[in-house]
Amino acid sequence: MPTATILIVDDDATLLESLGRALGRTYRVLLAESGADALQLLEQETVDVVVSDHHMPGMTGAQLLQQVATRREGTVRILSSAQPDLAMAIKAINQGDVFRILVKPVELAELQVAVHLAVEKLQLEREHRALRSLVAAHPELERELEQRLSALWPSKGATP
Repeated sequence: MPTATILIVDDDATLLESLGRALGRTYRVLLAESGADALQLLEQETVDVVVSDHHMPGMTGAQLLQQVATRREGTVRILSSAQPDLAMAIKAINQGDVFRILVKPVELAELQVAVHLAVEKLQLEREHRALRSLVAAHPELERELEQRLSALWPSKGATP
């Protein structure tokens, strides 16, 4: 997979620059200081992962990630918050299809792992779609695959 593009959104410019430098060693990183700036970048750029602070003026991170989920379905979304609560977490997960919620201050290693897992998730989803398209285009492959899966999991039928 080519280098993933990560969009980091936080109203703390110092933190934003620091996270951008750290993740920029591995990924292509875009920075935005507000939800509005992030949405504007999403119109211009292909973004694989969005990491957003929750508490920002104008638009919360959860609201931003909900819009990202609507506009860019395949983008993996991570939310960070200094004061997460259960209601916010449930809403973010249900409405914004948030992949991870990180508690601030976020350890750099924790953020790097979360982003790495998000990129892996995205890559696996893309490979899955490609394989399903290939199988759908070749019915003989689908029959062979079903037979092999049945041999591996005979009591469960064709799917594990």
